Amino acid sequence: MKNLIALLLLIHYSAGYTSFSSLSITADNKDINAQTTYSISVQLGSFGEDVPSDFTLVMVLPNKLSVIDSVGTNPSTCILQDSNGASDYSLTSAYDSANPQSGQCGVSGTNTYTLITPNVRSRGLNFQIGKIQNPNASYSSTNIGSIQFYGYKSGSTNPDYQGSQPLSDYYFTVGTLTSISLTQGSVAIGAWNTYTFSFYLENNIPSGAIVIFTFNSNFSLSTASNTAVTGQINGGSSINLNCDITGQVLTVYNLFSSNLVVTSGSTYLTISIVQVRNLRYIGSADISVATAVSSTEYIDKMTINASSSTSCEIEVSSFTSSAKYVLTSTTLTIAFKQGNYAASASSAANAYSIRLVIPTTFTLSSTFSCTKYIGIDPSYSTISCTNQGGGIVTTNLISQNSNIVAINLLNVILPPNSKTTDYIQISTYTEENTSGSKMCENTQFATYSATPNAITVSSKTRRSSYVGDLGPYTLTFKTTTQMPQNSYIKLVLPMAQVVENSGIVCYEILSGTIQTSNVCTKSSTPSDSTTYELYIPEWCSTTSTGCTGCCSGGTELSVSIDGVVNPYYVNSNTGTSVKIYTLNPTQDGIIDDVTSGLEFTPSLVAKSISSTSMTRDANIVGQDIKIDISHTSTVIYIQNSQVVYSFPASFIYSASSNVKCTNLGTNTDTTCSFTTNSSDGSISTVTVSNLCTSNCASGQTYKIRIYNIQNAITVAQLTNPSYTVSAYYSSYLIESGAIDSSALVSLDTGTITSIKAYRSTNSIKSSITMWISFIHPTMMKSTGVITISFPSLMVYLKTSLSVFRYSDNTQLTISTSNDGANSITGLTITNYCASTCAGGGNITIAMTGIKNLDYLQTITGSLTITTSDSNSNSDTGTVSDITTILAPLETGAITEIDLHPTNPTISETTDYRIIFTTFNDIPAGATIKTEFPSGVSLSSTSTTTCTSFINIYSGLSCAVSGSALTLSNGFPSGVTGQIQVGFVASNIANGASTASSYGPFKISTVDTTGYLIDAGSTTFTYLSYKASSDCSTDCKTCAGTSGTQCYSCKNPSSKPILLGYSCVATCPDGYYLTSSTPLTCLSCYYTCKTCLGPQSSDCTSCESGYYKSGGSCVTPCPSGSTLNSNNICVNDNACTSPCASCSGSSTFCLSCDPNSSTPVLDPERGECVTEETPTEDYCPTGYYEDSNKICQKCSTNCAECYSSSTHCTSCPSIYTYKYLNKLDNTCVSSCPALISVQDDTNLVCNPCDSSCATCNGVNANNCLSCYSTNKKYLTADNQCVATCPANYYNFHNTTSGSYKCIASCPTSSGYYIDSTNTYCNECMTTCSTCSNGSTCTSCSTSTPYLNDQSICEADCTSSEYKYTENGNKKCYSVCPSGTSHYTDSSSKKWCLSTCPNGYYASTSGTATSGQSNSFCTACDTTCATCSGGGKNSCLTCSSSSTYPYKNENNECVEACSSSEYTNTLNGKMECVTSCPSGSYQLTDKSGKKWCSSSCGDGYYVQKVSSTVNNCNPCDTTCQTCSGGSTTNCLTCTQQYPYLNEKNQCESSCSSNEYTYALNGKTRCYYTCPSDTYQWIDTSGKKWCTDTCPNGYYIQKVSDSVTNCNACYTTCQTCDGGKDSDCLTCSQSYPYINEDNQCEKNCSSIEYTYELNDLLKCYTICPAGTYNTNSSSGIASCTTSCEKGSYVDTVSTSDSTKSGDYCEPCPQDCLLCSSKVECEDCKDKHSLPNTVNTTISICYGWSPPGPATHLGGYVIYALIFETILIAILIFISKFKNTGYFDATATVLFMSSIIEFTEKLMLLIFLWVEYGPHADIFVAITGSMLVGSLLISMMYQNLHFDSLVESSETLEVFSSKNKWAFRIVRCFSFIFGIHFLRIFYSGFMGFAIATNAKTLGNVNAFRFPLEKLCVLNLALVCIPMLLEQAAIMALFDVETNPWQISLFGVVLNICIEGLFLWDYFRGPWRF
Repeated sequence: MKNLIALLLLIHYSAGYTSFSSLSITADNKDINAQTTYSISVQLGSFGEDVPSDFTLVMVLPNKLSVIDSVGTNPSTCILQDSNGASDYSLTSAYDSANPQSGQCGVSGTNTYTLITPNVRSRGLNFQIGKIQNPNASYSSTNIGSIQFYGYKSGSTNPDYQGSQPLSDYYFTVGTLTSISLTQGSVAIGAWNTYTFSFYLENNIPSGAIVIFTFNSNFSLSTASNTAVTGQINGGSSINLNCDITGQVLTVYNLFSSNLVVTSGSTYLTISIVQVRNLRYIGSADISVATAVSSTEYIDKMTINASSSTSCEIEVSSFTSSAKYVLTSTTLTIAFKQGNYAASASSAANAYSIRLVIPTTFTLSSTFSCTKYIGIDPSYSTISCTNQGGGIVTTNLISQNSNIVAINLLNVILPPNSKTTDYIQISTYTEENTSGSKMCENTQFATYSATPNAITVSSKTRRSSYVGDLGPYTLTFKTTTQMPQNSYIKLVLPMAQVVENSGIVCYEILSGTIQTSNVCTKSSTPSDSTTYELYIPEWCSTTSTGCTGCCSGGTELSVSIDGVVNPYYVNSNTGTSVKIYTLNPTQDGIIDDVTSGLEFTPSLVAKSISSTSMTRDANIVGQDIKIDISHTSTVIYIQNSQVVYSFPASFIYSASSNVKCTNLGTNTDTTCSFTTNSSDGSISTVTVSNLCTSNCASGQTYKIRIYNIQNAITVAQLTNPSYTVSAYYSSYLIESGAIDSSALVSLDTGTITSIKAYRSTNSIKSSITMWISFIHPTMMKSTGVITISFPSLMVYLKTSLSVFRYSDNTQLTISTSNDGANSITGLTITNYCASTCAGGGNITIAMTGIKNLDYLQTITGSLTITTSDSNSNSDTGTVSDITTILAPLETGAITEIDLHPTNPTISETTDYRIIFTTFNDIPAGATIKTEFPSGVSLSSTSTTTCTSFINIYSGLSCAVSGSALTLSNGFPSGVTGQIQVGFVASNIANGASTASSYGPFKISTVDTTGYLIDAGSTTFTYLSYKASSDCSTDCKTCAGTSGTQCYSCKNPSSKPILLGYSCVATCPDGYYLTSSTPLTCLSCYYTCKTCLGPQSSDCTSCESGYYKSGGSCVTPCPSGSTLNSNNICVNDNACTSPCASCSGSSTFCLSCDPNSSTPVLDPERGECVTEETPTEDYCPTGYYEDSNKICQKCSTNCAECYSSSTHCTSCPSIYTYKYLNKLDNTCVSSCPALISVQDDTNLVCNPCDSSCATCNGVNANNCLSCYSTNKKYLTADNQCVATCPANYYNFHNTTSGSYKCIASCPTSSGYYIDSTNTYCNECMTTCSTCSNGSTCTSCSTSTPYLNDQSICEADCTSSEYKYTENGNKKCYSVCPSGTSHYTDSSSKKWCLSTCPNGYYASTSGTATSGQSNSFCTACDTTCATCSGGGKNSCLTCSSSSTYPYKNENNECVEACSSSEYTNTLNGKMECVTSCPSGSYQLTDKSGKKWCSSSCGDGYYVQKVSSTVNNCNPCDTTCQTCSGGSTTNCLTCTQQYPYLNEKNQCESSCSSNEYTYALNGKTRCYYTCPSDTYQWIDTSGKKWCTDTCPNGYYIQKVSDSVTNCNACYTTCQTCDGGKDSDCLTCSQSYPYINEDNQCEKNCSSIEYTYELNDLLKCYTICPAGTYNTNSSSGIASCTTSCEKGSYVDTVSTSDSTKSGDYCEPCPQDCLLCSSKVECEDCKDKHSLPNTVNTTISICYGWSPPGPATHLGGYVIYALIFETILIAILIFISKFKNTGYFDATATVLFMSSIIEFTEKLMLLIFLWVEYGPHADIFVAITGSMLVGSLLISMMYQNLHFDSLVESSETLEVFSSKNKWAFRIVRCFSFIFGIHFLRIFYSGFMGFAIATNAKTLGNVNAFRFPLEKLCVLNLALVCIPMLLEQAAIMALFDVETNPWQISLFGVVLNICIEGLFLWDYFRGPWRF
């Protein structure tokens, strides 16, 4: 085409031509992109010239127009028209350039038509031609170009005519955007917003097209850089777009990166624009939206309205006045913020006028005006205001230029009183004087209250000054401001100054005369409940001369107030004031007032008490007593008044922690408290409360009994004693007076009781501790003295006497006297009481340094005890016969008796093995006497033999005498110390006939003079006969019923050793194995934990508390040795070679000289032996030499071993594991199957042949399986070969892993035969079956999909479709016929027989045989299922989608229209115009229509027709109803829950009705139903109840009416109204006594007992319980005595009462059966500390000495740590001078010391004191955990969020990452204070300075300080209390005591510093 144009141009310039005189072009359809015909008119040189025949016309279109038909074809339309339109002539022959003919018309080139006229065309050429496609946009003429025309006369080769015709600008019609919608984020005016446009396109969009938004001038746009635009095409991915903003036009780029083919009504765009500002007024305006190719050349276009319907908010910043008092002229300043102000907008855009509505209580004066204050553009004229009346003010147009605008209103009169005004209203408008549209209005409302003027008071008097005296009171005062007529005077009288007596009345005082009419009204609901509020109508307006109809300012008024009395107590500083107000007529606004500094005069004084008396019930010093005091009052005691009794010093003392009082007038306990004198602890005052539960009348006599007190401990007369009684209310005096004490008499002395004495042991010769205890009735001071007189020989010195206080082991100061020898006869103790010993207390002393006599002798005589004080008489007590309290002396105890008949079967004659441990030394020639019980028979001396077993001379002899067996000549040289002794006696007949326990078997040692040395006894239970066949597995012989009590064991067996009468595998700790037959475990010496034999020197390890010295266990280590870390005493001196170190003796080696010939140590025997060789080991049998040259014990499985404990070289013959397995050198009970062969002759396990993996013999043809390498195939004759023989396949079973030679290959099980026909190979793992190694015929479960290439895949590829056919899973590139192609949301492809929901089947193209051309196409997005792609093709809708409802047009919609009912019945979700039959049509409160199965609550049924039922609403009070009236209620709403008898619903029942709230119903009744009770609660409300509540009992009024009446106040439940009708008790009086009365506590003579959840008081506990006094002094009844006490029984005549009493055990007893019979001892760590089994007393008590510590320097370590940290703080102070916070540094560094101190305390409590310190260990551990949890709480709840929200902290934490993490971790360990490092500046570290601003950050410090306070409360204070307790309970030299002292000092200092910093800082609130 370009060549043709170039040719034509060449012709043009080379030859002349004529221009067409006229060219005209008209498109039949001007729509862009339309395919249409064009009408063309061509005039030749002159107008009207005919066009000749065969005239050729060439028309060339510009590029933006397109010829639809192909080149060389006849166009769709080519019609010649006559000029007059008479006839048309179609040219149907295509133009042929090679053979042009007349009448031809065709497309001759690109965008070129050529036609040849068939004949002459008169007056020009007119024709239609097409089709031509219009351009894709409405272009300008310049951009679209011109249509070129060339005319040729017949035969011409050059154009004879030429011309061009342009199309006019924007000739083509722009398309229309359809379904355009706009979503605004907000409709508030002036709001910056997000506008989201959605619309359908009509025309195709070329690449690079733009979208243009043209906004009305009332919208505001931001800059392009601040505007974000995103777009989507057809709901696809969101695209971030570029934009340009010019004025009100926003142009969007980048959306169309390629040509977009548009389907009309289907292709849509969504464009969101962020930062469009709504209209600045309420209304709407246009926005034009267009797609375009340039800013003026549109494609499609549409206009949409955007609106602002919500006025913007005006926030009132302040509403202030220059004056404050009522009726004062002022200037009001009103400041506000307008919500649509934009700082970036122009002045005009921020212009508006203001409308103010001022409350009408303000008065706008005639000179009212307004001025600008702040925030108004100075370019606008001065603001002017218009007063439109009614407080309405409007302004001219102004422009805002800052965020806050303020204007002044001048010359405004403040309201006439203080009543808060109505709200000020502010609104703005677009035009002057509030014309135009509203813009903004205030939603935050401001009010104003004027300040009242002052009242002046001239008189304020009362009639009398005494408390309780009658009024009247007088007030005279003067007003400042005039009062309107009918105003009020309000008087507020504090109850602290005035008390109402008979009803307050007020009288006017006119001209000095009190009027007679009451003029005041008292408010029933005063604003302050501690005042009386009186309202008096003004009376001066009728006489006032200063104003008309009002009371003028400055008027003096006077009032008399009567019906009142003075307060009932003296309060010199009430802190209250009488208040006077003048009020407006509606009483809600104050005109004048006075509210402070007014008190009535004269001041009050108290009255005096008379008629007093005082008596006491006992006169013994220190005795518990009761004092009765009475007095008569002279004035009313108001509720909660107190009576205080004052006593002289040394008069009475408290007998317990609580002094108690009883009101004898009401015979009830009353609350009382007491104070003491600091000088001697005597009671100085007793305060009695609760005497008056309501006001008590004057003249009443009060009788009070005070008990739980005791007399003075002296009988000295008091000097001028003063006794007074005073009455108080709170701390204010009511009255007072002296108490008449004339009835008191002098005191007498008391008697010491319960004197007891006992020893630690009664064994002769023993060193002992002796305890003396007694109860003294009288209190002893610290100066008290105890004197004791002893009978002779009772206290016998061994060394020197020391005496200790038993309760805390404190050594006491004493003096003694004796009888001239070593017998103490007198003892004086001067410092027993460290402070004061309470009367009635138990005193126990412990005496050491004494011993028992060496012989048995009865001690007689009397014991006397006296207590005395320097200024008092003494308590004295005597025991006339000492034998009544002191047990007689006894012999030593024989212990650990092992009596062992060889055969324990009844009636059998057998040998007895008897082993025991002695207590005392055995002298030479001593004998052993064994007495057998009746039923056990001894043979004669001649037939009884005794043999030595342990530590007895082998030449012993024995003799039988009756039932006694005496051994002599067993100790020819004597024995020193405790030893284990054993012998065997023969021919002893067991007990007969039945299996039972026999005893006692008595054993004693006797010296040569016949005196007993030691004695002990035991019992034995013989067993019934049992046949050997019935014995348990390991028993050889047995007895007893179970068969498990063996007396011999099988050998070999798994348990061949006898322990007692059991068979065991090895001897446990504490036993050794005898070498005798049978093998037996015998007990070690008692100090040994493990041993080699019975001697004390046979120990190999020691019991706790003992240390190994040689072969012995001792405590402590002997002199000349040192205890090492292994608890072994190592000799300090040189050892005998070859010992390198030794213990005990110099030859008991602990280590051997490595250079000696015997360098190997046998540690158990202390010997050095020769080093092992490859053939011989010199360690003892059963031991081996380890790498450290030490003999170690072989495993119990080995008889002998080599190089390790488990490398056996021989096996024990006594066990079942007797075979030596040569495979691993272990001993086994049978050889391992398959891998070895058992040799029963040599007791060994031989391995298989080397070719076999498993076998059944040792030869090569005994293989059962082969190894997987080399010869791996197992043949049929059980040999392993490398390759199978002929006719066999080499087969590897991959499942079992075995290799075999097989005759057939299992091809159906995943195998195939290879091409050589010699191997049976496995298919690929993906195949189930296969034809070769790469071709699957079926697939495995892990790769189930078979594709077209016979390959199994785990899943189909992204280009393949999945299909399951006959259970086989396949992958297709094209789905098979009968299915549809489907791609799911995750892009997976499927072949489906039915399309899923949301899709329908559509076809595309022609199907190939066997293949499908069906595709699953998505339904419209609104449909769940569909029949086609349109919106009205929905079959179902999705209930979970945005369009869940299906309407009658088969459309899915978001919600039903207002004319449709929503039907959700029977699972449907549809929109219907009429609900289905049987349902109900309901319109809810929001106006939405529903089909319902029932009307439901709040509606009743109204039948409209036979098929239509409507649901009409009930009255708003009804929940359900029968009609629409208030009286049609059936049930009620929550707001009105009570249904009365008129079927009305009420919010609550009236005062005349009973409220019924039972069985889910709430009703109101005038009389309760007969099955309920009528009850009136304490507030006066009436109830119907099904049971009377606690505190009420049932009283029947009539047959149908039953009331609940109140119990007596102390009862919780009762059966009557008296105080003795209680069934259970209230919380305040929880105890019920035997008279059914409730008490606050049981009295001192009663026992408490909880029975069936009742707390009861008994004088004596009921039968079946025990009378108990706890350690705290509380008496109670218990069902069993607690651990550490015993039962003491006394006789009682009442069978319902208990005679059993729980008494405490002696101090060292853990369990006891009497005061001197212990069963177990305390403190297992204190040694020796055992029980003397003969006399049952714990002995081994020793006085306190230096504590045993793990280390003595822990306190120095803590002090050193403190000094080190102090030095670091000091260095830090001077190192970091720029920033250093001393408090933070001290607190965070001290947290390290605190943690160390807690950790050390925890460690030393646990290690040194074990379970006995469990409570302290638990508390300390919980404190550490608590500190950690508080720190974690702060970091997780506060600090982490602070770091995330603070950019500074986030950068800081990332730059100091590891330091930051370490600090956080350390804060968990050291506590929350450690976090203060962040702002401490410590050492200038980055972690301590880079975030120093944290020290002033509220979000950091507020929660930190709060949780530090929590840490103080939950951790530090409990820790201080624990440390104080430890210091009280532990010795001063112990580690816990010293650590606790350090912790107390540290905590007080550090927490004191924290509290000082906390309370002075801003973070404490």
